[in-house]
Amino acid sequence: MSFWGIEVKPGKPHPYHSDDVQGKLRITQATLGLGSSKERCILQCSVGHRSPIFVCSLLSGKAESCSLNLEFTDELVAFSVIGQQSIHLCGYFDSEEGDHLRDEYEYDSGEDIADTESDESSEYDYDDEYDDEEDEDDLQMYASSPVPKSGGNN
Repeated sequence: MSFWGIEVKPGKPHPYHSDDVQGKLRITQATLGLGSSKERCILQCSVGHRSPIFVCSLLSGKAESCSLNLEFTDELVAFSVIGQQSIHLCGYFDSEEGDHLRDEYEYDSGEDIADTESDESSEYDYDDEYDDEEDEDDLQMYASSPVPKSGGNN
């Protein structure tokens, strides 16, 4: 796994080519660049020859960052910004090649914990202490809130 980050400037699409990298690119965060603007900045992404889609909308002083969970493998991708400020993207490369290294370093004792006998685990009998069945008589119902919902026209 290795860090990845770019700055996408307004009016300058930023292409990403997976030819240089083996594995998946995972983008996890978008953050508004320095500056102040009262207008929102929109990050958009186009994959292949498809029309661009909006990924997030950021506004200075209000919503300056956005968590993302985007994954790209073998696609031709271009990021662009609509607005006056740049947007920084960061994430990481999840290399499929490095997965075998993780397997080599994992420790397996070969012992199944279900087959072990322990005095500590057999001392307690939880059957009587906790009852998993719900008693319907204990359920409480609450009336709906008298406060009207905001954001809608009634």
